[in-house]
Amino acid sequence: MITLTASLCVSSTACAVVTSPILMRLDLWSLIPVVAGLLAVMSYRGALRAASDHGILFATTFDLHRFDMIRAMHYVLPRTSGKEIEFNKHLTDFLQGRQPPAKRLADHPFDHSIYDTPTPAPAPAQPEGDGSGADDSGGSERGGSERGGSERGGSERGGSATEQQGAPEAPPPPADPPR
Repeated sequence: MITLTASLCVSSTACAVVTSPILMRLDLWSLIPVVAGLLAVMSYRGALRAASDHGILFATTFDLHRFDMIRAMHYVLPRTSGKEIEFNKHLTDFLQGRQPPAKRLADHPFDHSIYDTPTPAPAPAQPEGDGSGADDSGGSERGGSERGGSERGGSERGGSATEQQGAPEAPPPPADPPR
């Protein structure tokens, strides 16, 4: 919304400037620059309002997730509100570049315990087949891609993977009952 209203403001201002010589005529056409100027003012006020609302949402999001941000930067969480305020002042100075590089957040200890967590165990291996005779992986000894079969499960000999594996065919349709 900010981009839309700001673009509309710039376009309307340009239109008002370009069409301003029409004001000399003093007829109905001379309203074009006036309307363009009014539209520029209204869209500028809309851009300010949208930016203000965006700022409130951004500040709220920052307030809600400030501890997640501190953890993501691997700093120890402040124990008191005074230490949190001090840390936030140093962080703001760091992000705005107002402190020399040697002093930027140097007093705050890092917390690298996120790297000390054990890695999750790998999932147990799946058995080769599920007992149905069908091979979903496409890489078995019958019709798989290792022996020249296509990726869809067929092979150069023709037929589908289930036909090559000896799966039973569908039963024939029932015969009409005698009358």
